[in-house]
Amino acid sequence: IAIATSGSPVVYGSTVTLTANVTPSGVTGTVTFYDGANFLDTGTLNGSGVATLNVNNLQVTASPHAITAVYSGDVTHSPRTSSVASVTTTPATLTPNIVIANRAYDATTTATISSATTFTGILSSDTNYVHIVGTAVASFRDKNIGTAKPVDVSGLALSGSLASNYSMPTIAATASADITAKALTVTGLAGVNRVYDGTTNATFTGSPVLNGVIGSEVVTLGGSPVASFATKTVANGKTITINGYTLGGADTGNYTVTPPTVTANITAAPLSVVGMTADNRTYDGTTNATLSGTASLSAGVVSGDIVNLGGSPVAWFLSKTAVTGKPVTVTGYTISGADAANYTLAQPALTATISPDATTCGLVSSANPSTVSSSVTFTATISGVTPAADSPTGNVVFLTNGVLAGIVTLVDTTPGSSAASYSTANLPVGTITVAAQYATDGNFGASNTSLSQVVQSSGAGAVTISNIIGTTLTYGGGSGTKFILVKSASVASPMSAWTYPGLTNTATPGSFTIPAVGTGTPVFYRVLSE
Repeated sequence: IAIATSGSPVVYGSTVTLTANVTPSGVTGTVTFYDGANFLDTGTLNGSGVATLNVNNLQVTASPHAITAVYSGDVTHSPRTSSVASVTTTPATLTPNIVIANRAYDATTTATISSATTFTGILSSDTNYVHIVGTAVASFRDKNIGTAKPVDVSGLALSGSLASNYSMPTIAATASADITAKALTVTGLAGVNRVYDGTTNATFTGSPVLNGVIGSEVVTLGGSPVASFATKTVANGKTITINGYTLGGADTGNYTVTPPTVTANITAAPLSVVGMTADNRTYDGTTNATLSGTASLSAGVVSGDIVNLGGSPVAWFLSKTAVTGKPVTVTGYTISGADAANYTLAQPALTATISPDATTCGLVSSANPSTVSSSVTFTATISGVTPAADSPTGNVVFLTNGVLAGIVTLVDTTPGSSAASYSTANLPVGTITVAAQYATDGNFGASNTSLSQVVQSSGAGAVTISNIIGTTLTYGGGSGTKFILVKSASVASPMSAWTYPGLTNTATPGSFTIPAVGTGTPVFYRVLSE
């Protein structure tokens, strides 16, 4: 029996083929292979008397290996042992599978190992018996940024029961990783609030400060920054991004600048209602106001924005009093549409005049004619021309023959009317002009009137009317020295209801001129003497 090997020396882990050749031809049986005294395996002879065995785990520490083959023999051939074949085994070189963490530029070559748990070149059966020990040192070959940059790893060693079968170079591995540009920040800026204008344009103030440059490296800040909001809509604390800053200087290639962000408010754009006026009116005791015109939005809606005017406006004066140019409060106008939220609507600020209500003054006497020393009451009624919720206030001044007789406070009688009464028993004999004057209370206008009060002596009596011919009324003689003509629409009216047209005479007998008989409403006449 002869033994041969496929080669020596061999690298641990490489396959070595051991071949045993048994003669003469035609032998049968098996061949057992040994490494020294260590059993390797058994092979069966083929028809040519050859048996082979492939091995790849001949230990480096046992090298050189003395390989022999032992023939088992068969019925016609006896067992035999081969001579020794020597095989030398050298360590296999292992390369750790090391993962280096990508990092940002920091002006150093330092690299960080994130994983080193597997090998390239190790037998699968050895993985539990070979380990990496030591403190790994990983370094990029330069400090600058780049992708897949080479990283040298040193400081590692092998340990474990099968570690002697392997070797690892001083530079255990060459891995790769990225050094990304260091992001610099810009501070010192502030956003500027503005009114909505339909754009994302923004402005900022301040002096930019570049932060994050390492040590004495030369990096400067420049460029033409432009600021913008993310959206055009109204809101508080909106983010503004400032783009356009650039870097310069000898070390700028290892840095980037992060566009700074600031915040500011976009406030609603003001709109107002135009085209409306408040109507002037007469005092009516209320604060009601009315409007005229066609309402529309003022200028200020950004082209392309959808904003519509609507609502149900209500207007009122702040007070009911009569004043020129009074403020009128208007509410109820609203805006709608896709872009309405970006606007604020001011209700129209209007003015109008409440004019005092014109009044009429009515004056009546409780007895006309009256006799001397008898009490007569004069009642003045002040009434507004326009229906009102309240009545004139203030005082009525009474005068007799132009001389102040009394000042009386009005008393509310019915809505829109008030009355004041003045009584006196001191009227002299004769025809007295009694006047009532109402100035104004600011809300109701002034008015006045007068009447003629006939005051007779206690001996005054009726005088016989002789006849009426045409426009001449003739009376007979009487006991008095003065004759007064009075008239009434009814002959049955009491004397207090007969009126004095202002005609007197001293002749007896005498006459008065009256309107032509037969025209107009019937009138009855009397002549009284004093």
